[in-house]
Amino acid sequence: MIRPKGKIPSKASDIVELFKKHSITSIVRRLNWNPEEFLKTFSIKRSELFELGYGPIFFELESGDVIGVANVPKWNSIVLWLEDNSSDYFVKKERGDINDILFMDSSDKEFSSGKWSENIGHKATKISLIKLKKHKHSQMLDEVGLILEIEEGIKMLLSQKLCSNSFGHFILTEEDKISSNLANELEFIEL
Repeated sequence: MIRPKGKIPSKASDIVELFKKHSITSIVRRLNWNPEEFLKTFSIKRSELFELGYGPIFFELESGDVIGVANVPKWNSIVLWLEDNSSDYFVKKERGDINDILFMDSSDKEFSSGKWSENIGHKATKISLIKLKKHKHSQMLDEVGLILEIEEGIKMLLSQKLCSNSFGHFILTEEDKISSNLANELEFIEL
């Protein structure tokens, strides 16, 4: 059995703390689906692809650390990990290919609204885990979201299946986009 990369937020306090200690220097999404096909299949605006596209998001920090965030559907959870220097992210960055068709920066003029770039140069002041109160299945870990409150920036919700516009996968959006019909099923835990 292949183990998914990363740890659930409640088991990744060492990684979560990096968001509080170091400013974000870039936010990049790695698309796991051709952008044009994704746009056509899900009928979203071009400027929403960075937020709603399918694939992990990487946060590069002033320390040089790169935190990856994605979802693991079989756990019904999001996960975090530290990228190592031999990863696809670092190889592409070294070659200057970080903005190729599958890697998209938050400041991309075509596929991003640009609003997440307001968080560049800032640290998280508070981080909250969103967990389902009741497990739907015993093997589900149900850590379905993470809220990063950024100093002088926009609060970021990294989530799986919490928003009507998520298509059932991992997205980056605002906290107020959480589906109202889930309100009583969620627990918010400060990390």
